Amino acid sequence: MPTEMFLMVLGAALVHATWNALVKTDRDRLALIRVMSLTQLVLSLCLVPFVTVPAPESWPYLAASTVLCTGYMLFLIAPTRWPISALSTRWRGAQRPSSWPSSRSGSWANN
Repeated sequence: MPTEMFLMVLGAALVHATWNALVKTDRDRLALIRVMSLTQLVLSLCLVPFVTVPAPESWPYLAASTVLCTGYMLFLIAPTRWPISALSTRWRGAQRPSSWPSSRSGSWANN
């Protein structure tokens, strides 16, 4: 494995570990995401002189990636905005139908 690739993977692991540590320790996750996004923007702007402009054909993919990443970040903070009881049902899909077997009896009787 080339040294540059190894350092990129190591750097990505460091950023991921830092992100997880910050999210778990900060109470205001929306403010944390704002700070992290601003930091990413500043660092990215510092790197702009060293890269070429992407081909216009790739701009829709860059836009889609930005939208998906933003949605993912907002989804991460969603549990802190809503009560867990409201989300747990949505995460599981729906309530268990009454026609499913009971864990107590193993039969198809209504619970």
